[in-house]
Amino acid sequence: MEMSRLSEKLKLAGGVVSRVSTKIEARADALIAREPEIEARTDEVFNPHEAIIGDAEKGLDDLEAALRLMSNGAPLELSSDSPASPPPVPEVAPASRPQGS
Repeated sequence: MEMSRLSEKLKLAGGVVSRVSTKIEARADALIAREPEIEARTDEVFNPHEAIIGDAEKGLDDLEAALRLMSNGAPLELSSDSPASPPPVPEVAPASRPQGS
């Protein structure tokens, strides 16, 4: 009697992998089935923001184009009438405070 109980448990144990695998696959299939719904919802939510994203991408494209132009040319040389450095900014005396404040 004890051998038959043990045999029965071993049969059940042998099916554990198959049963668990089936449950895992079912969960994965449920996630996969939701993908089109989530994708449609994502498109619906992001549609109003596409113009903003498009403007940002255009700005980056313009910046890249400007950087390409700058990297293709030699640095500008200073002409003889250009100052080597900008003129100093004159100091302004701090405003005096009225007495008694």
